[in-house]
Amino acid sequence: MFSNQLLEKGKAAHKQGRYEEAIQFLEQFLESNLTQLGENHPVVAATWFRLGQLWMERGNPEQALTQFAKTRDSQIRNLGETHVHLTNTWNQMAAACVDQGDYDRAIEYHQEALNISLRHYSEFHPSVALTCKSLGMVWYRKGDLDQALTYIQKALGGFRVICAEDHPLLAQTWNNLGMICEAQGNHREAKSYFTKALNVARKAGLDTLKFTLEQKLEQDETTSSKSQSSEPRKAAPRKDSSHSQSASDPQNLVTG
Repeated sequence: MFSNQLLEKGKAAHKQGRYEEAIQFLEQFLESNLTQLGENHPVVAATWFRLGQLWMERGNPEQALTQFAKTRDSQIRNLGETHVHLTNTWNQMAAACVDQGDYDRAIEYHQEALNISLRHYSEFHPSVALTCKSLGMVWYRKGDLDQALTYIQKALGGFRVICAEDHPLLAQTWNNLGMICEAQGNHREAKSYFTKALNVARKAGLDTLKFTLEQKLEQDETTSSKSQSSEPRKAAPRKDSSHSQSASDPQNLVTG
C-alpha cells in the first residue's frame, strides 16, 4: 500500500488553482512512492499527466512536455501503443509543442492521437473530431492552408453529427473555416462562415467570440462600402457589371 495523502493534497491544490503548491505535493508523492509503485503503475502515469497539466497552466510547456512524455512511455509499457488512453496524452504533448512553436512535432503527435482514435471509433466520434480540429489549426499556424481546410472540414463534419446546433464547438469550427478561407483570399466564403459562427455564438452565449465576430463583420462591411464608393465613376455603367470584392485586413480570430 502507498500513502495517498500527498496525492490528494496535490489534486485539491490543483482544483483550487494553487499550482505551485500542487506541483510540490505531487512531486513529493512521486519521490516517496515511485520506487514502491514502479514507473508502469497507473497512479504514477496519472500523476505525471497531472503534473504536465499543471506546468501547462503555469505557462511552462517544456516542463509539461517532459511530464506528458513520461506518461506516454508508462502507458505504452503498461497498455500497449494503440490503447485509447494514449489519445489524450498524445494530444496534450501536441498542445505543449504548439505553445513552443514546434508545429512539426505537434502535427506528428496529433496524428498519432488521430490514428489511435480511428482504430477504436468512427469518424464522427468526439475524439476524432476534436483531434481533426486541433490538427487543422496547427496546419493553419504552420501556413499550409489546404491541409488546414481539409482537417477543419473533417472536424465540422463530425461536430454537425454529434453536437446540437448551438454547441460552442460549432461556432469555433465555423470561425476556423472563416479564418482559413480569408487567408486563402476567399472572402465571400469567409464571410459566410463567420456569419454562421456568429449565429451559433449568439445561441451558445459565447460573448467574447460573438463580440469579436460582430466587430469583424462590421469592419469588413465598412471596408467594402468605402472601396466601392471610391471607385471612379463610369460614364455609362452596365447593368450587368460585376463589383469586385474588397479584401479585408487579416485579423487574428483564433479560438482553438
